[in-house]
Amino acid sequence: LSLSGFPYTQYAARGVPPPELAAANPSLMRRSRLAVAAREARERSEDSLPAQFVTMDTSVRHLYRCLENNELVGIALEGRIGRRFEKVEFLGREALLNPGPYKLACSTGAALVPALCHSPANGRNVCTFRPPVFPEKRSPRELLEICLKQAVEPFLRSHPSDYGLWLAHCRMRAGVDDHPLFIDYARDERWRRHTG
Repeated sequence: LSLSGFPYTQYAARGVPPPELAAANPSLMRRSRLAVAAREARERSEDSLPAQFVTMDTSVRHLYRCLENNELVGIALEGRIGRRFEKVEFLGREALLNPGPYKLACSTGAALVPALCHSPANGRNVCTFRPPVFPEKRSPRELLEICLKQAVEPFLRSHPSDYGLWLAHCRMRAGVDDHPLFIDYARDERWRRHTG
């Protein structure tokens, strides 16, 4: 999108894990020179794009300003950064998903346009855009459920291999994530403090 000339801001997790968290979980959160160099190379590549990357440390007001300027804002449906999560059915299981993008849409009137990526065995990666979902007279929860049922789940069920790497990542990180993607991954009840 940014290479096509659209002003684009991506909300993303960046950087390496904090040293204390990595030290407590060395098999899951590597901070070796190679791991750090790989992460830095990835972020240098991202920074070469004509896009802006913001993190959880960025004020939400910045996202409001981007939308007010008619810019595009990208936020991952199942991103793990955030403090509040909504318990929803996703792929036949109970998942914890961040309601932030849907609250942002409701408070600004911005349309949600699901963008889904597919990596064919032969050829270039493909980004598919589903029809926009408009927030008029809908709650953030309703918007989330519409996006899941009408766009995301049908796509993932027809392209399961494209989602496997992320599911494997979430499964491996469940040991240190107090709000894992799927509740049945949780080792304890800490996920409850992120809901409600």
